[in-house]
Amino acid sequence: MPSEQHEKIHDKIKKCLALAGSANPNEAETALRQARKLMDAHNLEMRDIQASEVNEARFNPGKRPSAWALYLGRACAKAFDCEMITSQSYLGKELVFMGVDNAPEFSQYAYDVLSRQLMAARKEYVNTLTRCKLSTKRRRGAIFANSWVYSVHTLIANFADANEKTVVAIAAYIEKKYPSLTTTQLVSKKITKKDREAAWAGHYAGESAKLHKPMGRDSQTALAHI
Repeated sequence: MPSEQHEKIHDKIKKCLALAGSANPNEAETALRQARKLMDAHNLEMRDIQASEVNEARFNPGKRPSAWALYLGRACAKAFDCEMITSQSYLGKELVFMGVDNAPEFSQYAYDVLSRQLMAARKEYVNTLTRCKLSTKRRRGAIFANSWVYSVHTLIANFADANEKTVVAIAAYIEKKYPSLTTTQLVSKKITKKDREAAWAGHYAGESAKLHKPMGRDSQTALAHI
């Protein structure tokens, strides 16, 4: 079935289901009956209709994304009522933001803006490290970045507003499109006493992160931690 025709059928079913919530008992019963008829005719289940609400936006952070990239991706996803997973492509691992309407694009935008700020802040911090081996600079740079994200995550979490209907739709979408999805636990590395300075520096730098949170196509609300 052509995707356009498939979309039209889903839209018809959604409209019927919306009318099924009518205060008029006769109208509600007729709409529900029509929705069931369409679903049976096209071999569709409620999970298929819920999943059809979800869109994707992707971002390629590089062939081997750092732990901070994954942490930041999840923070941006949660801020816009989305879910984030990683998917392998010929370019490497991609961050896949899933949500309803324009939310995935907003999550992608937030990640792009904040990751640029983080990389600039990390570079500035690493340049202050003197008399250090390259391996030490890399380790402390990673600690700085993880702490920066933690600070920003705390900020963005205040704007998260999970919608139960969206959560259900995303769960249905993942079940349908990514049935073999697995979970990987990120392992935290031990840090030395001197490394804690990098953690504090990252935390304080993250407090000055800024982001505009789009509330619609044309309007934005400033999201800033001063």
